[in-house]
Amino acid sequence: MTIFKVYGKYQLYIATLLIGCNRTPLRILTTTNGVGAGTPINIDTDISNTTVSDRSDEVLSEHLKQHITYLSKTIGSRNIEDQEHYQKLSQAAQYIDDAFKEIGYETNVMTYSATHTHQKFDVQNIEIVIPGSNSTSSECIVIGAHYDTVLASPGADDNGSGIAVLIEIARHMYNIYTQDNTKIKHTIKLVAFPNEECPYSVDEETGKHFCSNMGSVQYAKQVKARGDVITGMISLESISYFSNEPNSQIYPWYLKWLKYFYGDRGNFLMVIGDLKSREFQKKWMARYEQITPKPFPMHRVALPGWMPNVYRSDHGSFSLEGFSAFMITDTANLRNNHYHQATDKIETIDFNHFTQAAKSLIETVECLVLDGPLKT
Repeated sequence: MTIFKVYGKYQLYIATLLIGCNRTPLRILTTTNGVGAGTPINIDTDISNTTVSDRSDEVLSEHLKQHITYLSKTIGSRNIEDQEHYQKLSQAAQYIDDAFKEIGYETNVMTYSATHTHQKFDVQNIEIVIPGSNSTSSECIVIGAHYDTVLASPGADDNGSGIAVLIEIARHMYNIYTQDNTKIKHTIKLVAFPNEECPYSVDEETGKHFCSNMGSVQYAKQVKARGDVITGMISLESISYFSNEPNSQIYPWYLKWLKYFYGDRGNFLMVIGDLKSREFQKKWMARYEQITPKPFPMHRVALPGWMPNVYRSDHGSFSLEGFSAFMITDTANLRNNHYHQATDKIETIDFNHFTQAAKSLIETVECLVLDGPLKT
């Protein structure tokens, strides 16, 4: 048994010891600066009808670049800081809605009101549903990513990368569904969320995070109230920044021991969730290991929810409602010096590595929803 297998078997004990929806059209929102309009993405239909296995890495890379270029360059910083940034957030929402529709989906757009600096803004969760042949109407897997950014950051990695992969997962699953809709065994819902970033995720009155401003909080509470069964939720959070340089990966003080398992080079993806997510993490990693040839490096860790950073993205909204949830991340500021900076630009992304990472994520999702019962 390798040291990695030993760690995988006993990580619970190690971690414990180490403290450490209504369908509505997307609204074009009027602002003081005029009306925001979405831009069609015009993806080549011949390319769109191929699968990840059939098409070249260059094509997937080009799609990823297209999405991140539009979000980070054409739009830029997008949030509810003020009317100007809200306009850009609305433009990003329109782009995502257009991308899903151009693939062939009907979108479920859920509008709600968020408050910042005592101003109200109408913002949207954007959902598509791919039905599974073995799932009940209320049972599903949710995969999400947020489309807002912190102020002044164009957000190429955080989180243009997550949205880009979400759209490409949608394209791949659409191809499978239209070829044979019985192949998909488990219903999958793909959702783009606003207001993950602080301070827009914070309740102005109480100062608490995971408040009603967050799209993922709104969504998780709604599905729980309906009695939906979410067998697992995955948040795609900053997944495009990689480095092979020594000491490019750092770890917080309470997780320094992970360096001996995962190394000091920031050349992998990390799966992070609370202890309730362990079984779903195992299921995900089992499907990931079915990929051939060898997939992009990915590691996992399950930690007590009270530890810092465990609920650092939209998966936390689902974990706090009792669902099994984790995020997949490049570890953000633990390797990326451009995190939450004006320099978080597309030029910092190594698309060779990112394309391989995206391909592994897409193929793992395919294995997850096509192969075997999800519950363990």
